[in-house]
Amino acid sequence: MDIKKSFEILRLEPDASPDDIRQAYRDLVNVWHPDRFLNNPRLQEKAAHQLLEINLAYETVITFVETASKSSAQQPEQTGKPEASPPRTRSKFHRFRFPRKITLALPTWLARILARMLDNVILALALGYMEVFRLFPASLTGAGLCMFAIMLLWAFIEANLLSMTGTTPGKWMLNMRVVNRHGNAPVLLEAFKRSMALWWYGLGAGCIPITLLTLPIVCSRLARNLPARWDVTGRFVVIFGHRTWARTIGAILTLLLGIFLVMTMWIAQHSTHGI
Repeated sequence: MDIKKSFEILRLEPDASPDDIRQAYRDLVNVWHPDRFLNNPRLQEKAAHQLLEINLAYETVITFVETASKSSAQQPEQTGKPEASPPRTRSKFHRFRFPRKITLALPTWLARILARMLDNVILALALGYMEVFRLFPASLTGAGLCMFAIMLLWAFIEANLLSMTGTTPGKWMLNMRVVNRHGNAPVLLEAFKRSMALWWYGLGAGCIPITLLTLPIVCSRLARNLPARWDVTGRFVVIFGHRTWARTIGAILTLLLGIFLVMTMWIAQHSTHGI
């Protein structure tokens, strides 16, 4: 998110202190928290969307200010003459530009789908190295059953990871994390309910033909900046941090390489099994 827009969302001046930023963030969360609109689903959905923007703006601003503070603290050590240059009157917003990182634009809905695919491919690789693919028939039906098992198993693994770290390998690669209504990593039961709701409503209970119908609906909703059903129900917020081109390209290449390795292991294990 653009730094100027982030300051505007938080209703702050560019020279605001970290304490001012945190206080403004807490105030806005109290105003826009979805729990205040439990009796009005329409307003609750709008509040969830607004809270998502507030969280993203807070992440952007606090990172910007901390980067500026570190740069300011290191500057005297580099020059060795802290009093040599006259003090500047311009605000920190002008003195320290937003970090110059080349970013690769990736829509949030696509980032979420990519993170989900990465997680499933990583799990498939782990199962492939354990030669679990041998348990499934070497046919389209067998492949479908294998994908069903992977998506269901991942729901249980994801719940544990979210409760411990607030993220997963795929989300971590794309600098994403999931927080509950208190701004913390969800507890295990909350995370499990979210993962199962995502598996049921978003992935069609792991049934590939149904998934092909439910996934476009989910993507359309996310593309319109509307929170997913499982996030609204559990009052979760998915926070997107700064994503460099290296992170995005790395995630895409990892996904492609993972798919290739999974297919290679599937063919190799069933060829060996047939012999």
